[in-house]
Amino acid sequence: MRLVLRSLRSLRTGHQHPTHWSRPNFRPVVQRRLQYFSTESHTGFTCPACGAPSSRLVCRSCGRLHQSSSSGVSHFELLGVDSNYEVDPQAVDTAYKDLQRLLHPDRHVSQPEEQRELADAHSAKVNEAAWDPRMIRMQGPKLSRVAVLRRGADHSKFTPCVEVADCIGDTETMMEVMETSEELDAAKTQDEVDRIRKRNRSKANVTPKVTKKAFFEVAIGGKPTGRIVFGLYGEHVPKTVANFEALCKCDKGPPYCYKGSPFHRIIPGFMVQGGDTTHGNGTGGKSIYGERFADEQFGVPHSRGGLLSMANAGPDTNGSQFFITTAAAHHLDGKHVVFGEVLEGDQVVKALDSHGTRSGRPTAEAKIMDCGVLPDIE
Repeated sequence: MRLVLRSLRSLRTGHQHPTHWSRPNFRPVVQRRLQYFSTESHTGFTCPACGAPSSRLVCRSCGRLHQSSSSGVSHFELLGVDSNYEVDPQAVDTAYKDLQRLLHPDRHVSQPEEQRELADAHSAKVNEAAWDPRMIRMQGPKLSRVAVLRRGADHSKFTPCVEVADCIGDTETMMEVMETSEELDAAKTQDEVDRIRKRNRSKANVTPKVTKKAFFEVAIGGKPTGRIVFGLYGEHVPKTVANFEALCKCDKGPPYCYKGSPFHRIIPGFMVQGGDTTHGNGTGGKSIYGERFADEQFGVPHSRGGLLSMANAGPDTNGSQFFITTAAAHHLDGKHVVFGEVLEGDQVVKALDSHGTRSGRPTAEAKIMDCGVLPDIE
């Protein structure tokens, strides 16, 4: 049962994340976010099959899984459990209660606005055998997607709740969940539903306007390699861009300057990370606002290579470290703030990528030999 609860709370992901920690075997524990909208009591219920006292999820006596009477959605569906499976009733019931504790709305008042909007938008479930109790011990929960549920006319029966999940970070899924009940209820055909989703996804994937430019002069193995020119999204994330711009200008001097700092972590086909202006090994760095500053917003997905994003050690821990994607990395959406893109110097990024390893340690020393800003874009 401990394994079940541990898996429900978190899992170790095979995806690697840009982070301040550089231990070779470090894999961040990703907290999972779900949405669930029911305030029904799950005690004092009589099992319709055997008549024994039962929770509304599962009968402790006969093991039967029940259907929620108010929402019309079975609790085992919310947990991704097929009602025909032979499961450990106590383990499933305990897991469900554990979810209730995690999903209390008061826990999330300090979350970013996007997450609060998700919590207020819809009830949702994890479907397609997301949490099959027979498999959870072997491979952990599988979050396949988030599906929208209609709440019905009586909204008093539902309370918005949200907890951390990889799938919420996926822009496409986020937009599905954020669709309003009114739009879905008004849609009479699948074509109308598809049209709503297509519209929302197109909004989500609009690239912000480039308002500023900055550059790095890069050397690999002590030899000049070329210049990378970045376009920065100054209107979209002004605070993050101002920090990066100041660190490129170097007006305040070390440690508020990228000049001379290394690209300390390069994983081929994933990303090139740098910006540790204090230690140079991925354990340090400092922003112009102090040690750390908060995430501004996660509106831009890591949908392709050549995007410039902030590295961090968790929510609201941005400093000076950044990374350049060399491929799409959607598992980072909702966790790292994208604030720019590569405008020139793709060949330099490819050269850096070619010196990466699976452990992240570059095969040759790669440094920012010079940096600065270019005239603002009109």
